[in-house]
Amino acid sequence: MGERVDLQAGHLEIEERTGYLVVAEHGTLGSKADVDAYVFAVEAIASRRKMRRVLIDSRALEGEAESRDVRDAMWKWLTGGRTFDQVAYVLPSEIQVARVNMLALSLKANLRAFPGVPEAHRWLTGRQRTASVIGMSPVTGTPPAGAPRSVTPTPEAPSSRPAPATTPVLGTSRVTGQFPAQPAHPPSSPGFDPGRSKK
Repeated sequence: MGERVDLQAGHLEIEERTGYLVVAEHGTLGSKADVDAYVFAVEAIASRRKMRRVLIDSRALEGEAESRDVRDAMWKWLTGGRTFDQVAYVLPSEIQVARVNMLALSLKANLRAFPGVPEAHRWLTGRQRTASVIGMSPVTGTPPAGAPRSVTPTPEAPSSRPAPATTPVLGTSRVTGQFPAQPAHPPSSPGFDPGRSKK
């Protein structure tokens, strides 16, 4: 059975799953006092149950943190590593998932955001499939008929593509000592086909 922690303008529902805690947030985190009560309660439960991983479900949280102090206090706690080795954050929108993941990666924090609980569960338990850490859904199935297919050569099967031609050198660079010549048509321009010759 889970535990309920009441805050000034909301509450937390905390339960144990195999190997991690689940913290479901409800209401709002309106002040630093709410964050302090949140941190105190979750740390006490995590310590008592000897849990070092957590899944925080913020989809029922109303609005974003009101003040920068609230956001900063939560980020400091979540990324500090003093309570949890691994934090999975479930957020209501893809933009929030991407923003949190970019910030967590830049801070080198072991925190990832997800759009749903199943993805977060797989990451926490090491059963991660091919889902991206920035919140994009994995690509599954086969491409539709006629769609181009990308094939990556393996070490056993060398690529059938010819080796790229060397580019003549024009001028010099302070870093490398060379500037490569630019092709007459950039590869991205429409109608460019390096194998086709003009007649």
